[in-house]
Amino acid sequence: MSMRRLIKVLDDLGLEPTYREVAEALWLARHLGGPTGGSTVRVTRPAKQEAAEPEGWPAPYRPPAEDGRGVDGRDGNEVGDDWRYGLYSNGLTEERPSTEARGHNIRVPAVSALPDQLELIRQLRAFKRRLVAGRTQQLDEEGTVAWIARTQVWRPVFRPVPERWFDVVLLVDTGASMVIWKALVSELASLLQCLGAFRDVRVRYLHSTEDGEVSQSSSDRRDSTRLRPLPELLDPAGRRVVIVVSDCVGEGWDSGVIGRGLAELSRSGPVSVFQPLPQHLWRRTGVRPVSGRMSAATFGRGRRRFRFRARRSLADRRRSTRATSIPVLQLGPEWLGPWARLVAGRGSATMDCAVLGLPATRPSTSPVQRQRRYLPASPLERVWSFRAAASPEAFQLATYLSAVPLDLSVIRLVQRVMMPESRPFHLSEVLTGGLVTLSSAMPAEESAVPVGPTTDVHYQFLPGVREVLLSMLSRSGQQAVLEALSHFLEDHFGISPREFSATLAMPGRPQNGQRVFGSPFAYVSVSVLRRVHGQLATSLRGENPSSLRHDRDHHRALLEQAEDALASFRRSGTSDELDKAITAFRDSLQFFALDRNGRFRSLVGLAGGLLLRYQRFGRAGSLDESIRFYQEALRVGGGREQDEATLLHRLSTALFARYTLSQIPDYLDDAARAGRSALDATPEDDSRARVYRESLADVLHRRFLLIGELGELAEAATLYRAVLEDLDPEGPAHADVLAKLAGVLGDQAESTGLETDLADSYDAWRRAARATRPGEQEYPKRLFTAGRFAMRLRYFESAIDLLSDAAGAFAQLLGPEAEETLRCRIYRARSLYQSGERSAGVGELTEVLEIRVRLLGTNHPETEEIRRELGELV
Repeated sequence: MSMRRLIKVLDDLGLEPTYREVAEALWLARHLGGPTGGSTVRVTRPAKQEAAEPEGWPAPYRPPAEDGRGVDGRDGNEVGDDWRYGLYSNGLTEERPSTEARGHNIRVPAVSALPDQLELIRQLRAFKRRLVAGRTQQLDEEGTVAWIARTQVWRPVFRPVPERWFDVVLLVDTGASMVIWKALVSELASLLQCLGAFRDVRVRYLHSTEDGEVSQSSSDRRDSTRLRPLPELLDPAGRRVVIVVSDCVGEGWDSGVIGRGLAELSRSGPVSVFQPLPQHLWRRTGVRPVSGRMSAATFGRGRRRFRFRARRSLADRRRSTRATSIPVLQLGPEWLGPWARLVAGRGSATMDCAVLGLPATRPSTSPVQRQRRYLPASPLERVWSFRAAASPEAFQLATYLSAVPLDLSVIRLVQRVMMPESRPFHLSEVLTGGLVTLSSAMPAEESAVPVGPTTDVHYQFLPGVREVLLSMLSRSGQQAVLEALSHFLEDHFGISPREFSATLAMPGRPQNGQRVFGSPFAYVSVSVLRRVHGQLATSLRGENPSSLRHDRDHHRALLEQAEDALASFRRSGTSDELDKAITAFRDSLQFFALDRNGRFRSLVGLAGGLLLRYQRFGRAGSLDESIRFYQEALRVGGGREQDEATLLHRLSTALFARYTLSQIPDYLDDAARAGRSALDATPEDDSRARVYRESLADVLHRRFLLIGELGELAEAATLYRAVLEDLDPEGPAHADVLAKLAGVLGDQAESTGLETDLADSYDAWRRAARATRPGEQEYPKRLFTAGRFAMRLRYFESAIDLLSDAAGAFAQLLGPEAEETLRCRIYRARSLYQSGERSAGVGELTEVLEIRVRLLGTNHPETEEIRRELGELV
């Protein structure tokens, strides 16, 4: 019996041994010997039900044997581990008609859009330079010891703490052509955050309007009403690096409006343009590069000023262009390394580069318009024109791409597998070389460039171009592309950190001359699916195609029942009801793999149920699943803009809970980004805006406690004040939000040391205490906090009243000898003493000391502390 046959028999018996278990069984059989007495062991295979294949159902692909049977001699009606299923694009391209067919939506490994990330991190380490600004201090142990030894005065000595020098703003162009770079922008933002060199990393979006105005906002939507002036990004201290990511194609670049706006920003700090296109294609964009040498003219405390000296060639002198100090750089280590060292003041103080030039007059036509005048008409002329202008690597990549559907994720996959030494600008040559265009199935809103989960970008060859390129790629070359992609995906299934969505289906039989899913870009075997998608692989192996057709109405009814069960659990339900709802959502999610609306509803319901399971029962695994499904729902879409805002808010809530559980800062940063996006997507008059503001303010307050950025604290205070304006002053929520605002103002007072901030915090705590019902547990705590702030402001009469009320409330809730009650009496005694009523203060502290001695004993540290304080007062 062959090894393949043995494993198949074990599987038919319901056993699923691992490779180690099979090897140990064979070793044991060899040492035990064969059966005695000439007996034989026969294993009977369970009978399988024969089912007729439905008409039009595509047959799975597997390499045929010479006798026409399967590779292992099966008759073709059984689904085995060697069967290979096709992976198809999810986009409606020129080769995939909209005919519906049965398939499974799965996540397949993707490759990075930003290569050489480790080398980029090494080159950007120059920004890890620290600056002693004097805003925060830490204890100097050696200085303290030296001071005490010299003066005999026990006083701590502090020294300033070095802090990160720069923060960075990633200003992303929202031009229509930037849609192809959205994954690259997202990975660049993640790289800057993981670098750990900047105080803060923020992503903003650059908008240019038809009337010549340039603005920026936190939203990528062009019709956003939250557009802010570009000068708001200015930092008077010169400690902000502005990185503009743009291909410099558009009316704003052609007219010089964007360039002049960036030139204003560069007067207060370093501004750079990261250009994803190769340098020889810049002449086709709105950039007018001026070559020369940039130097750091001065170096001050946290400031650098830059100068640029152009090398004027004959062509430059003929050009009426004014140079700026904004370098234009390709996204590569060899470009970013010298720039980082120049800006951070490390290494050489000069750098040879090209800077952004401003036109003296408005051009009559844009470079793109001038280029379109000379585009060839026939497909063959287009291909030959591209070959003459492009690099050899770009043309070779174009021929490989003719064998696959033109999804951007698949395109990057082909580039990584077939041409691993090529760079992103080789891909940009193909996409901008006049051979492809964006698919007509792309929605209009995809012209924006959001940073984060988005749908894929789909292209299509211009008519006749694919056939010309395929003629230059042999049949063996086409098969080599598919086999190379198949091997790469099978090796990386389940271990790749990046994924994209594709359709898994049975490739093969044409219907009316066309394949229902178009052409696959790779194949994956059932054995690989068993490793990463066990339930799906079991259904593929154990069911015949006819049993895969489910009743759509039944699953829609099941989905509605699950949504009703989840709503019932929110009101008053048991854990069993929640588990049933989650199971129903999982089943409907598998069925609605190709139904966008059904999949969206299933993902939202499943994510909400898992988040509820964590909130009620504390299951951390459910929280991680909830985050993943919320992100998947945002990628799938299918809902209105209000639904997107709700999903972003829930995702922010789940990420904030994940940070609280793990204390990993990345979760907190993601929660802040999702919360801001939810608030930006919600109209001002929407009733949910108040909830979103409060949630975002909670996240920002926690971020301040983590990184100490005062800007986050000020924004949180502004959001809390906006929430208070929408609340009923007599309602219970008003007191809670007042307490949160008071906490923010208190932290602000601790950071700034300003008496006005201290007074604002005291007023907020006093109002929060008065707005709280006396019977609630928070009532004495807020009175006590307000009393302590009154003491710091030397409002002793108010402090005495507040601390007296707090002590009485704690006594009613916890008892007169509770620790909280005694602490209130200690602070009241201090207030009495400092206000001039010294005998009353000493008497109060004496009573507390007697209670402590009775409860804790004479030698307890807390008793000793009160006795020492009482001795100082007496």
